[in-house]
Amino acid sequence: MATAEGESEPRRPYDAPRRREQAIQTRAEIAAAARHLFTSRGWGQTTVRDIAKAARVSEPTVYKAYGGKAGLAGALVDAVDLAADVARQLAELEAAQGDPPAQLAAMVAFDRRLFERGADVIRLLREAARTEPDLAAAYQDGRDRGETLRRQVFSSWPAKAFRSGVDVSLACDTYAALCTVDTYATLTGGRRSGSSSGGSGHCAPCSSDRATKASFLSLGVRKAAFIAPRPRGFRRRWRSHGHGRGRRAGRHRTATRRGRR
Repeated sequence: MATAEGESEPRRPYDAPRRREQAIQTRAEIAAAARHLFTSRGWGQTTVRDIAKAARVSEPTVYKAYGGKAGLAGALVDAVDLAADVARQLAELEAAQGDPPAQLAAMVAFDRRLFERGADVIRLLREAARTEPDLAAAYQDGRDRGETLRRQVFSSWPAKAFRSGVDVSLACDTYAALCTVDTYATLTGGRRSGSSSGGSGHCAPCSSDRATKASFLSLGVRKAAFIAPRPRGFRRRWRSHGHGRGRRAGRHRTATRRGRR
């Protein structure tokens, strides 16, 4: 359109919200297609062309969005972390400052969500990382982030929170040894168990969300093994120092003394 002076009016930049939403949706569809193909076919057997076809976009669109397969690997790692709700974990850790058992429970809960929602991607990256340097870097970056957070949390705990002879490094090693996607699969998959109903020794796969949580939370108890147990009489001493005062606390102390007699 020409102005009164005969000059062309500057063209408005085209960056409408709808356009941005479409771009976000396209990236999500590409990532979803990549995850499906990578985990079903394998890393080496999947090409950018395959991903573009499954996402119904052109190959240049895939490269523009992620820069190729290596970029998609990094995007999948970030997506799995977000699905496990990193923000929730950080909020729970902050709320539980000064309470080591509660902070440990928050980390266990995050890992349970991570394995529930991203076990396929974790296994893919771990296996492909053996031969693909780019994937090895993405896989190691994810592990390093978790290790850094755990070390920061454990370093904030008092020495009495650990068993005798356990320091921060050993606590990190213990956690890493116990909390793996393979251990999670063992706890939540079908296996024989003498404690099953009817005494048949068979345990059906824990497919429901409730069963999955219950199975994996039992792993959290095992992880707590490197936290020093509370001394005998801890609860009575805790109450006697002014916590939980009132009638209920008084009844508790009375009942405890009667029980001794």
